[in-house]
Amino acid sequence: MTYDYIINIDATVPLRQPADIERCFQTVHEDPDATNAYTVCPTRKNPHLNMVDLRSGGYARLVADSEVPVVHRQDVPSVYEKNAAVYVFEREFLVATDAFYGPPTRTSVMPPERSVDIDTPWNLQLVEFLYSRQEFETDG
Repeated sequence: MTYDYIINIDATVPLRQPADIERCFQTVHEDPDATNAYTVCPTRKNPHLNMVDLRSGGYARLVADSEVPVVHRQDVPSVYEKNAAVYVFEREFLVATDAFYGPPTRTSVMPPERSVDIDTPWNLQLVEFLYSRQEFETDG
């Protein structure tokens, strides 16, 4: 049996809900041009306003320069971070490219409280705390 889609669900994002998987799948399935999608969440920091990289000599520069100077936080474009919770691929895209991303890629937004990726002991403590208190939004 051959399937049309492949879904990768990372075990390190345990607060994800079944509805997050379904939404990400539908994002690809309902868009005839999309070949893949992954979940994202709003970032805490915005590269157009308060994220810098250090250049030679230790000088700081904004990671993303805006075409128009940004004065107020409310004026910056919305940005999202990949949260590693769900990846959906059309099978043919994955076979043909052997890549996780490629145009046209879509995204599916998850809330930050369900997007904690366990990469450190602190992340694990945070997930255990949120789970014990049910301090994350559930669908259903």
